[in-house]
Amino acid sequence: MESRYDRLLALLPAAELDAFLVTDPLDAYYISGFRGSNASLLVAPGAQTLVTDFRYRNQVTEESPEWSVVEQPTGEKLHLTLGRMLADSGIKRIGFQSSQISHALWAKLVEAVGDAEVLKPAANLVSKLRQIKEPDEVAAIRR
Repeated sequence: MESRYDRLLALLPAAELDAFLVTDPLDAYYISGFRGSNASLLVAPGAQTLVTDFRYRNQVTEESPEWSVVEQPTGEKLHLTLGRMLADSGIKRIGFQSSQISHALWAKLVEAVGDAEVLKPAANLVSKLRQIKEPDEVAAIRR
């Protein structure tokens, strides 16, 4: 069975995106399996990156071992960690969950990335995946 990460990747070309930033904690759990309350994901070809803070260091390796982890430095604002990660990635078209990111956070990310054209508001691609239930989800619903 194709992973949720792979299924999300498959949606990127039609959305004209090279990557997708997941900031909703429930969607991050759905894609990565990580249950922590502080999680953002960068989903791109060859990149499964999960951003969280030190409190979840052990939990993230247990729940999402296939994900590369970027630890948000203590005291650093999330937009700085995400902005640095996005800028360093070199990705040119990054979709983000426009219903989850405020205009203020978007502006801070643009400042960190250095180019407003890199960040593209996108329909929530994860919700498209969640609409079609997997066999284990159907079984859980039936219980």
